[in-house]
Amino acid sequence: MSLTAAYTKGRHPTVALDIETGPDPDALEWLLADPPAFSPPKHYKDPQKIADHVAAKRDEWLRKTKAEASLDPLTGMVVSIAFAQSGGSHAMATTISDSGSERLLIQSAFEVLSDIRCVVTFNGTEFDLPFLLIRAARYGITLPHWIKDGMRRYSTIPHCDVRGVLSAWNPRRRGTLAVWYRHLFGEVPPVVEYEGEEVNGAMVARLIAEQAWDVLAEYNAADAGATLRIYSRLDEIGAIKAREQR
Repeated sequence: MSLTAAYTKGRHPTVALDIETGPDPDALEWLLADPPAFSPPKHYKDPQKIADHVAAKRDEWLRKTKAEASLDPLTGMVVSIAFAQSGGSHAMATTISDSGSERLLIQSAFEVLSDIRCVVTFNGTEFDLPFLLIRAARYGITLPHWIKDGMRRYSTIPHCDVRGVLSAWNPRRRGTLAVWYRHLFGEVPPVVEYEGEEVNGAMVARLIAEQAWDVLAEYNAADAGATLRIYSRLDEIGAIKAREQR
């Protein structure tokens, strides 16, 4: 079932969203084609030592640039988007392999959530929403209201970043989704495995390279479901402001 079919049957007040990102091959190619200049320390005099130092610095830059490409919307792209609906029985995700392109993946998600009153994320203020904004700008896609009005700290309508609520909006506060989930519920969040290994964020690039799209979708959906459960707990105890606006 497509995301549109699942989420346009009615107006749902709360939907958790999570994205997975991977390298943008074109952007990465442009960046790698123009590396910065590397200079040795001024006290280096030996030509071979200078050459070795510059080569090591270039290799380090290449490794770091490739490893971190997915985290920067200038070199990364959205490869999967997951939703978890309040009151729903499960979460679901659509990957770029389903949509055919990043443009269509983002457009579809924005259309599905155009009437949603509250979108919930984990660290969305710092990552998901800015990433979606910049990638949407690349394609000229009109932003939904929950991005245009939702990147303000201390606000929980129309976007609620549960990590912000839990950390008192301190981006330096420690705590991953799994850590907070375990603290709140006394158990680890649902685990997704691939070839005998537990999938985590560091494995996403491998899943993309090996075209394990079903596994990526399952992992993405699990994070969205965990995010929604955290939101529900915070809502139950009165930690979510602006209840009267929903």
